[in-house]
Amino acid sequence: MPVTTTKLISNSKGIARGTFDSPVRNVVRRNPCRVVGFHASRKMGKLIGFESQIELMYFEWLEVDPDVLKFYAQPVTIQFKDSRYTPDVLVVSRTAEYFVEIKPDSVFKDGKTIDRIKGLQRHFLQCGSELKLITKSDLTRQPLRNNVEHLGRITRRGASQSVAELVLKHCLQGAQTIDELRSRMSDSAESWLVLDAVVLGYVRLDFTQPIDGNSVVTPADWM
Repeated sequence: MPVTTTKLISNSKGIARGTFDSPVRNVVRRNPCRVVGFHASRKMGKLIGFESQIELMYFEWLEVDPDVLKFYAQPVTIQFKDSRYTPDVLVVSRTAEYFVEIKPDSVFKDGKTIDRIKGLQRHFLQCGSELKLITKSDLTRQPLRNNVEHLGRITRRGASQSVAELVLKHCLQGAQTIDELRSRMSDSAESWLVLDAVVLGYVRLDFTQPIDGNSVVTPADWM
């Protein structure tokens, strides 16, 4: 991987300037074998094209993950000596930046493709970056998928910052579960408004566990 390309893809100042705001190639193209379209991202404030149902599910996860600040589809094409490679997504979280390749589960039956991805991962690692492989089973496992869909509805409805601040206040005062937080909320507040603080990043919980009254909520590390 050329040094200049490596510096480009790992340069956070470039990201801040919007270097990756536009896909490097046409993402949404008619394809009778794939679901294609645009995800309306509130986090990014624009439409983001997806080339498959799996990509859409991943964008929906990124949308509600409070640790994720930004994400870009088809961010950059890397020119190797005899080939080119365009990662599916660049994710900018509060603690790291990494690239993602999204594949169906059948990729594990394709030895040639897996070998290529492993080779790419080694190149990224050598250059101080990371390429993650995300598959459909990663995105559809329960209860993660149900949680993402539920939190997505809250995001589309519009989360309340004032409610989130109140939830954080009670959390810092010792409330540890959703039920405990609900019991301290105003009588006029709907019970599930506790989750406004999750999607806005004030508090966090484990997305891989069922979200119910016993879910443990903790102040976000960055608050």
